[in-house]
Amino acid sequence: RTVEYAELLTLARSGEPNAAAVVDRAVRSLGFLASLVANLGLVDTIVLGGEGLAWVRERIDDVKEALVDNRDPA
Repeated sequence: RTVEYAELLTLARSGEPNAAAVVDRAVRSLGFLASLVANLGLVDTIVLGGEGLAWVRERIDDVKEALVDNRDPA
């Protein structure tokens, strides 16, 4: 079934496996994208913003982990 963004986050927080898998994938993908930006731009700081990223506060450690895992060595 189709769910809206807010419901997806609620389902993921409650442990619904499919919703949690979607959010987990989004978290890892965001970290990977941030690592690409950092690698290509040779930057140390990346600022993310927007209302769609509210969930990042809850999962910031996972985003950082994915970023570090994919960052080129300095």
